[in-house]
Amino acid sequence: MRKQYESEDDLSNERIVMERACDIWKCQYHKLPYSYHLDFALTQNDRIKSFAEVKARNMEWGQYPDIMISMSKFLWAKNIDKAMGVDTLLIVWAKKDDEIVWCKLNDVYIPGDSLRYGGRTVQRRDEQDVEPVVHIRNNNFQKLKNILHTK
Repeated sequence: MRKQYESEDDLSNERIVMERACDIWKCQYHKLPYSYHLDFALTQNDRIKSFAEVKARNMEWGQYPDIMISMSKFLWAKNIDKAMGVDTLLIVWAKKDDEIVWCKLNDVYIPGDSLRYGGRTVQRRDEQDVEPVVHIRNNNFQKLKNILHTK
């Protein structure tokens, strides 16, 4: 089994993002066990409305043309939508300009040139840090606002 690398700083960043998002979206967040592959379930009245993967990046929004996530997380998000009919969100906090953006992964189309072999290559923690990844173009994201869908 692979070692988990979430630091206290990572968890703190996730909480900051989720507190802001849930304040706007009028929902509650629940940290998911590692086996769910995604970070959070978002609920209203104990009913799951969405799942979310959260990324905090030390960048300004738009500094890069896309956001990279592992292909396995992307496929997991797509499968949740197909199997359960629940939206899966990717929420990104660009810390340098304090911008939070989001997209519904179930609506994202990944053209072939956005599927690559890469990942964490500068400060690798282990051999699994390099894997198939998808690059989600910035035009798929929108700024945080009141959007939580009710299905």
